[in-house]
Amino acid sequence: MVGSLHAQAYKATGDIKYANRGAMFILAYAEKLQQPSGLFIYDENRPITWGRGNGWCLGGLTEILLALPEEHPNRDALMDVYQKQIDALINYQDETGMWHQVIDNPYLFLESSGTGIITFSLAIGIEQGWLTDKSYWDVAKRAWLALTDYVDAQGLVRNISSGHVKLIGQSMDYHAKHGEFPKDDYPSQNEIGDFHGQATVIWAASAMERLRRNEETLRSLK
Repeated sequence: MVGSLHAQAYKATGDIKYANRGAMFILAYAEKLQQPSGLFIYDENRPITWGRGNGWCLGGLTEILLALPEEHPNRDALMDVYQKQIDALINYQDETGMWHQVIDNPYLFLESSGTGIITFSLAIGIEQGWLTDKSYWDVAKRAWLALTDYVDAQGLVRNISSGHVKLIGQSMDYHAKHGEFPKDDYPSQNEIGDFHGQATVIWAASAMERLRRNEETLRSLK
């Protein structure tokens, strides 16, 4: 979330130090946590590719890239991290269009909050001209259509991974049980409608709708 925080601080104040800090933090995290595959692990002692964790990395990257001046010296390095992660995530997209609670574990449940942020970041990348191949639009559409199935008639989102800092990434068993339904043997914040998922679905919806209306950009995709 560091990228998002500093991007907003820079946009609000115009002080380049916030953009510089955001870029510095993200590149430092990427050096430690982005794997050769392009995915991010939770931390060096907990090498699990948590879905929403990857979403936050990509969302932060997206927002700092949106805010940075074109001539910023770290822009190309950040774009490389973004592109590498986007392409890695596409390799792990489920056939339904969703992503899993742990990105590279197809046996775990399909998770909505991570899928929401990834969809948001794809849509922004296409809109901004960072992703110019039509295949990215196909991935984003498939993700969005799948995600809508996880929103009920009251607008509440399900399949939201809860987050407990001391437990995330400690074992695959934790992630397997810590999902759609509360478990007696794990603390849970993952009731339907948890804000971790509500917000990211709104992000995805707004970005996809804005992109859908941008006919010139969509026609330009190769």
